[in-house]
Amino acid sequence: MRVVSWNMRRALVDSPGWQVLSDLDPDIILLQEVTRIPGEFVEVFSVITDHPTAKDGNPQKFQSAVLSKFPLEANLPLNSELAWVNGEYKHYSGNILSCKAKTERGKQLNLISFYSPAWHIPDQRLGGSDLSKVKLTDNPNVYVTEVLWKLLTDSMSSVGGSWIIGGDFNSSTTFDWMWGKKPRGNQEIIDRMNALGLSDCLSTHAGELVPTFKNARGGKVIHQMDYIYTDSQLGERLCSSGVVGDRTIFERSLSDHLPVVADFAD
Repeated sequence: MRVVSWNMRRALVDSPGWQVLSDLDPDIILLQEVTRIPGEFVEVFSVITDHPTAKDGNPQKFQSAVLSKFPLEANLPLNSELAWVNGEYKHYSGNILSCKAKTERGKQLNLISFYSPAWHIPDQRLGGSDLSKVKLTDNPNVYVTEVLWKLLTDSMSSVGGSWIIGGDFNSSTTFDWMWGKKPRGNQEIIDRMNALGLSDCLSTHAGELVPTFKNARGGKVIHQMDYIYTDSQLGERLCSSGVVGDRTIFERSLSDHLPVVADFAD
């Protein structure tokens, strides 16, 4: 089984990036920043899409998407003990695009295409809420990454099945030492996911951070902002994981993010 996650940077339906995806021959695709899914993909995959939320609270023009060669059900029951977290999940449903798939062998896969904005949740949305169970230790703000983590914390044990969570987290451990030379919680985001029994396929397979993002200022490729997290059952079946097409993607300006690929044994 091959899983691909990719922020396609607002790809249009005629973007050459779709051919890059097709050549990878994935079984499951978790996409961020796409405008519309080409017809040839709709013919092959089950597709679920939704619009992420912009900073002003309105839907973005682009979409998140889950594509699967296995049948999809858009009813993954993510629910938190905290009412305000459930409210933010509803508000950011296109950022935390969740669904279920069932494989040919009847195994349930819980899929999330995740897109965290670079900006934090506006303070006025959270006024009066008890944030103590959710906030990062070293960051005064709350991001959509924390909403995702709390939903998983409160839901994973009751949902069952295996988990695949891929996307653009807009977070890299490199940020912790580059900006202000003090922690801003990026390592804590990874530590929290690991504590839930979820491991990032890319860095696990490589044994180190794998850059996935090209900074527009200076063109450096040093940040890993894209991840595919899986639970331990799937992690034990991980055969390989990596990024593809760095020269193709960046030199042709197909995206400022690289596709992340993870292959699992049957």
